[in-house]
Amino acid sequence: MLLRFLRANEWVVADAAENVRSYTRFWTDFGMDSFCDHDEYDETGVIFRCGESKFGHPVMVARPCVHVPAGDPKVTDVAVRRSVYSVHRCCCEVDPSVGDGMVVIYDCKGIGLKNMDMKYSRVIAKVLQANFPERVVQILIINNSFAVQSLWNAVKPLLAPETRGKIQMCGCDFEAACTAWISTENPYLKKVLEDREARLAKKSKRSPHKRTDRSDTGDSLSMPAVQATDGSRDEVGWADTQGGMREATKRLELQAEEGLGREHGSAGGRGVSNGDIARALARASFAVIM
Repeated sequence: MLLRFLRANEWVVADAAENVRSYTRFWTDFGMDSFCDHDEYDETGVIFRCGESKFGHPVMVARPCVHVPAGDPKVTDVAVRRSVYSVHRCCCEVDPSVGDGMVVIYDCKGIGLKNMDMKYSRVIAKVLQANFPERVVQILIINNSFAVQSLWNAVKPLLAPETRGKIQMCGCDFEAACTAWISTENPYLKKVLEDREARLAKKSKRSPHKRTDRSDTGDSLSMPAVQATDGSRDEVGWADTQGGMREATKRLELQAEEGLGREHGSAGGRGVSNGDIARALARASFAVIM
């Protein structure tokens, strides 16, 4: 554990020591000893364990489309606590002989306005970053949309090379990237690959002159948990979300360009540092995919 905190703090001993003390306080304040086994999410939850990678790392699947806060802060609080505990339980399964981390499949399929929860995004990002450093070996983001890809393109140049190397935006053609880390016999990967093949087969049977809607273009795969509470799909919400994300992407990219230009001595800018831009972009990206 000490090595992980040292690496996370770039080997500054004083900072790592304070991080460890903060972790001790977190353990008590968050009530980590009060959880029960059933508090860990199963395959119907927002984030859950699902087998091992080809190299022995535990695999976690994150599905933000399952989180539907409906404006209820209690739903958010419970989701944060159960998500953190589920990550902790996954960390307990790490085999020290293969490393300290896990491989994450982050499935963006089915995200709509009903899933947007800024409080969950802020709290979970803060808690995991501060108390579970160096726990991720690779994040495979699948079924990500154009808007998420654009946000990632804006954030990526501002991140450290080792951080960039841990994140892959796989889109809808994710088989090659995922199978480099995870066997096709992994239950979740097997399921999404089968769904993708079924979708492609269905698409190939259509008339070439027939117009297709967004739900059939490959931006999402069909799974029961993606359905709205009334059983219908949130297509209108998804379209609205896409439009909002594109506008946010343009604004954030302009800020990034101004900040980068200022760093190299060019004119313009509104007094925003590159660090501020990176943090703003990271928060925006996390909020979008969560």
